[in-house]
Amino acid sequence: MEEKEKIMWDDKKKMISEEKMLENFLNKYIGRKRLLVIRVTTGKEEIYTILKDFAKNKALGITILNKEKLDIDYVNELKSKKDKPQMVIIDHLEQVKKLKTTDEANLLRGIIDQIDPENEDTILHKDSFFVFLAVAGFPSQELTSLSLTWAHESAYIDCRDFRTKIITHMEDYKKKNLNLDNVVTIKHREYGHILRD
Repeated sequence: MEEKEKIMWDDKKKMISEEKMLENFLNKYIGRKRLLVIRVTTGKEEIYTILKDFAKNKALGITILNKEKLDIDYVNELKSKKDKPQMVIIDHLEQVKKLKTTDEANLLRGIIDQIDPENEDTILHKDSFFVFLAVAGFPSQELTSLSLTWAHESAYIDCRDFRTKIITHMEDYKKKNLNLDNVVTIKHREYGHILRD
């Protein structure tokens, strides 16, 4: 086997294993958790394809809320989806930080209210769930502070590329264990994971 063919085969094996990892995550938590978070850096199109195939195989309706601009209408689009279990994919939720504080809280509360078992005014079918595509800036802290429902109903999977995972881990280690919060500049580029001499 030529080197180029081997690399292509390795890439295909990696893609298949990541697809299985995501399918296993979905199968494990569907019916148990209703707020599923997929941490991503690249490859959103592949993840969309996997999610669409999964929804089709499970006879789920699928709603994709993928807007750059967020407002409460983002959630109100779900009103017509009450009759059938839905997989609701939400992308760009990190944009919520651009809203005013009250609008941000209303939007995040509106999402959580849709799956809160104590909320009698939910719009979604009882077997529906959300899938969030989370990039840097995803409002995990804000969602956690709004409701215990987030803590009880959420599950995470990290589908970020290896390089991003490692650099993020080193940055966190530097901040938490070494109590260093400085950024190092090398050749006009800033690095949060590098230690100063």
